[in-house]
Amino acid sequence: MSDGAAAPVTDGAPGVTGSGGPVPSRVRAAAYVLRGRGPDREVLVFDHVHHPDAGTQVPGGGVDAGETLDAAARREVLEETGLVITGPLVGVGVAQLPAGATGAGTVTVFFAAETDDPRSSWDHRVTGAAGLPSPGSDAGLLLRCYFVPLSRAQSAGDNHHFSYAHLLR
Repeated sequence: MSDGAAAPVTDGAPGVTGSGGPVPSRVRAAAYVLRGRGPDREVLVFDHVHHPDAGTQVPGGGVDAGETLDAAARREVLEETGLVITGPLVGVGVAQLPAGATGAGTVTVFFAAETDDPRSSWDHRVTGAAGLPSPGSDAGLLLRCYFVPLSRAQSAGDNHHFSYAHLLR
């Protein structure tokens, strides 16, 4: 590291550094992109075309160093769906998943945003930051983006991507 700070050393136990302290959680931002009103209300989701086992997801991912949560959510929507969110983001909830085999847990901040995009579905190839692929990114993955009724997302309790969908109106 160029700033002289030492990287955490793990001792093999998930969530624990070599010094016995906790490994910092990975911070993520995710967005429920909504359209319509009342019973026609829908939320944007996507599936990985070549990796269907990844399951249905909402746009979201890691917050880059120096990036605000708001900026990260907007970037992830753009990178994973091609949509530009220009209106306000509204905080919906925060989910924390415990440390697993990777050694770090995750904290995901969920936002809601509005769109009037008329498409029912489209395929989108993931871009990296500023439209350029970056090492270790999802750049190049093909995603099938589509809208589902909000009521369907609200009933998907077993999918952590929809942890706070029940709060959306």
